[in-house]
Amino acid sequence: MSPTATSSYSFTGTSSNGCVSANAAVATVMVNALPTLILTVAKDTACINEANVTLNGLPSGGVYSGTNVTGNAFAPTRLGTFTLSYSYTNPATGCFNTRSFNVLVDPCAGVVELNSALGISVFPNPSNDIVNLTVSQGEIEAVTLYDMTRRIIFTRSVTSEKAVLDLSDLASGLYNVNVVSGSNSGLIKVVKN
Repeated sequence: MSPTATSSYSFTGTSSNGCVSANAAVATVMVNALPTLILTVAKDTACINEANVTLNGLPSGGVYSGTNVTGNAFAPTRLGTFTLSYSYTNPATGCFNTRSFNVLVDPCAGVVELNSALGISVFPNPSNDIVNLTVSQGEIEAVTLYDMTRRIIFTRSVTSEKAVLDLSDLASGLYNVNVVSGSNSGLIKVVKN
């Protein structure tokens, strides 16, 4: 018996001699819904050793868990993908539920990332929309943006020391930018908030 709603059931007993009880017993089975949980995480990609990522769970009073989770904060001190969880037990019903969220910790270098072969800098990084690329020597000739599966998002031809990329239509996450200058090229990681 697996009731999906609160229900009453009648039971009768049969003895080992085959006699059936004249009186039926009635039992009510209470079925309570699992708690509805919301888990929000400040970002799904963090740079290694940057500030802690804040977790917010509702209803309040639950427990946050996962590698490098203390209280409601995740410390991105190791590379990889980490599963962060929020668990809550309804005190009135005793029903328990859990929600999880994955966060990627990447080796991105933070606000300015340099590529020594071309003297490439990118700023701001992370960014919400506009990213500026510059080279210290020569001119940028082409810029190609890739997602983390190496799928090309776009390619732009440029003939300047500076290129401006508009990331406003892209999902939050980590992207790679390949910059070509003369016979050299360099790959830069960019984080879209």
